[in-house]
Amino acid sequence: MKIQRRGAHEVLAIGVTEPSDFGSVDIDRLKADSKYDLWCSLEGHRKAGMEATLKVKKKQDKKYAPSRAPPRHPRGRDNPGRAGSITTSIWS
Repeated sequence: MKIQRRGAHEVLAIGVTEPSDFGSVDIDRLKADSKYDLWCSLEGHRKAGMEATLKVKKKQDKKYAPSRAPPRHPRGRDNPGRAGSITTSIWS
């Protein structure tokens, strides 16, 4: 997966993941109040629609931030990504 802030030249990458594997990039490298384009860098995947937009907002005051449970793996396993990371995976 590739991640690029709109208007920037630098492209961040998460390596190829095999089925049931995970990859991540530290979100400390992402800038607040920015939009990022994400896409699968495997040949033909972006053209097939494997792309998304990520909007990064300024950190909210905990007093007003919504509380949410961390995302769960579709098979019931805890998501191995940690707070502060973007995780990509392929489940087979």
